[in-house]
Amino acid sequence: MDKETWKSHIESEGVIRPSHGGDLNAWKDKVVEHLERQCGDCNDRRRTRSIARNARMRHDALTSCGLVRVKGALGGIYYE
Repeated sequence: MDKETWKSHIESEGVIRPSHGGDLNAWKDKVVEHLERQCGDCNDRRRTRSIARNARMRHDALTSCGLVRVKGALGGIYYE
C-alpha cells in the first residue's frame, strides 16, 4: 500500500489529515488506534515501509563500499 492510499484509509475514519487543516493529535491518535487493533491495511503499509527501508539500507551499505548501482540489459539492478 502506498502512502497516499494509506492516508486516505485513515481519513475514511472521519479524521482530516494535518496538512489539510486537521488536528495533529487527533491524527496521531487514530494512527495509533489502527496499529493497536492490527488493521490489515495499516500492516500492509508497515510492510511496504520496512521493505523500502531495507532496500535503502542495502543501497547505502553497498555504495559506501565504493560500488556503483548499474541497470542490467534485462532490466535487473546490480552493483559493480
